[in-house]
Amino acid sequence: MVNPSFEEQSVHKMSNRIDSLQWLRAIAAFWVLFTHVFQRMGLQPFGYTFSGQWGVDIFFILSGFIIYFTTKDSSSWARFARKRIFRIFPLYLFCVAAYYFFFHITSGIKLTGVQWTQNVLMVPFSDAIGYHSLLVGQAWSTCYELYFYFILAMLLLLNIPKQRLIVLLLALYGLGLLAGCFGGMMQYGWWRYLLSLIASRHIFMFCIGISIAMWYGRITPPIKVLERCTPVKQMTILSLLFIVYIAICLTRYNFFSSIAVSTVAFIICLLSQPLLKEANWANHVMTYLGDISFSVYLVHSLIIRILMFIGVNNYQLLLPTTILATIILSSLTYKLVEKPFINLAKR
Repeated sequence: MVNPSFEEQSVHKMSNRIDSLQWLRAIAAFWVLFTHVFQRMGLQPFGYTFSGQWGVDIFFILSGFIIYFTTKDSSSWARFARKRIFRIFPLYLFCVAAYYFFFHITSGIKLTGVQWTQNVLMVPFSDAIGYHSLLVGQAWSTCYELYFYFILAMLLLLNIPKQRLIVLLLALYGLGLLAGCFGGMMQYGWWRYLLSLIASRHIFMFCIGISIAMWYGRITPPIKVLERCTPVKQMTILSLLFIVYIAICLTRYNFFSSIAVSTVAFIICLLSQPLLKEANWANHVMTYLGDISFSVYLVHSLIIRILMFIGVNNYQLLLPTTILATIILSSLTYKLVEKPFINLAKR
């Protein structure tokens, strides 16, 4: 048997550490759901609108970390691209069809050929990226995921070390800011779309995830003290950490605050895997919710719209019904749409 490389060993260890990040992924997805329910109802607890951006920032950091950490410099760019396309587009296209059907039935919406092209390719090239760029509104964030994957695929294609990824992303960000200083055609269509893509502050979250992956691959997590705790104490500690994170997310969103809070929350979760070494119902539930989190993220808005359309307009009923219906539908889409294509991409 050939001994695996250091990176392959790290990836193998990573499979044992994913659980703690799955907790965070699940919380981030349901936080977006939670805030969208309140926003659709026009409710402003504490006098301001809750922001799902806290959860989206965590998703960006997760993507930067996992994709960088599990991709070798020798990886085939074509295989990498295929796996990313199969991971994103089957579920997304299913949601495009479902959202279009709903909007067509309820409001008679029709799309032009150009609009269909933009929605199918997830490239809203006629304007800057935003929540209203696509039929599946929350897929605006996935546009940045695809941009990140495209840049890494280009590095693999050109045999450029992936360590240059942060430098390249930040260089493109700087060029985008510089180009944005000029008026004229750069304020419209393709140019505006490209600038909103490469010169977005969301890029910093991917860079944070990449930086953590670079750091994590070189150290042994300092968690020996946690390993001595009893399973009950371990779960108590982890639960308290998540409660603190959720409490912070209840405050008004600020991008710079999110950089600090999301980074700390991510690192804590990354180093907290020993707290989950004992199999228990809580870990099984949270890791499963993490598995279906992409489905939760894409389908929950449709669930909210359907429920409100049929008259569920009381948030005390709308919120639990949305959560339950989203979990059921997301479980189905994960099993019937996501999982088969994930397995297909591995062949």
